[in-house]
Amino acid sequence: LGIKKGDKIGIFSHSSIQWQIVNFSSLYIGAIPVTVSDSFYPDSSKYIINHSKCRMLVLNGDRKSVV
Repeated sequence: LGIKKGDKIGIFSHSSIQWQIVNFSSLYIGAIPVTVSDSFYPDSSKYIINHSKCRMLVLNGDRKSVV
């Protein structure tokens, strides 16, 4: 996927085993995980997604309608 050490990976999901896998995998390759919690207000989530400079955004299936 072209992610390199120091790249940011956004994780927009509720806390789950999949979230943990993406989070720890990001750290393993030297990327920086950026959490976008489903408990944030929609405007906060939108701000983080638009300003975090993530090279990738990993979504939980039910988050597609928000992005």
